[in-house]
Parts: sequence; structure tokens; C-alpha cells
Amino acid sequence: MSDGIAFQEHWAAHFARRMAARIEHALATPDPRERRDALAGALDLGKEARLRIESGTTDDAAEREGLRHLQQALDEVQAALNRYDVCTDDVIRAAKEEAAQAADHLAAVGR
Repeated sequence: MSDGIAFQEHWAAHFARRMAARIEHALATPDPRERRDALAGALDLGKEARLRIESGTTDDAAEREGLRHLQQALDEVQAALNRYDVCTDDVIRAAKEEAAQAADHLAAVGR
């Protein structure tokens, strides 16, 4: 694996961790507008992470698993944003867990 790809996966892990942190912030606030803003920010961070992963080939098993978890997190955050009531925590908690798992897998790329 080239250093450039490991570098991109390092940044993808960073963005996935930040995504999980934004989701955690959304869970911590009862204000629907602030929760929606935090989830929108998490979605943007997850998209940036996915772009980093997809910038090269996904030859590494940890990278593929990280991408799978990241996509699940993106889908769940989008599902939470699509709801009328963004205070439904089950989907948001699942998204946080998926983002954290994505970060863990991506951090393992190249080790």
C-alpha cells in the first residue's frame, strides 16, 4: 500500500471520528434546531471521509470494512435528518456507533 493511500485513510479516520463527535453532540442537545445542525455537520464530515477513502483503491480489508460502516453511518444520519422529529435517539445512536467503528477500521489501514 502506498503512503499516499495510508495518508488518505488516516484523514478519513479523522473525519469519521469528528463525525461521531458531532453525532454525540446531537444526542446531547434536546433543541431540535441545534440537533439538526449537528447532524447536518456530521453528514458533511462523513461525506468528506468517504471522499478520502474513495480517492484510491480499497485493497485493504480494514479499509473496506471502514467504508461499509461509514456508509451505514451516513445512511442513518440522513434517515434521522429526514424525520420530522429529529429527537428520535435510536437511529442517531446507531449512526454514532457506525461512525466510531468506521474510524477504528480506517485507523487500522496500513498497520
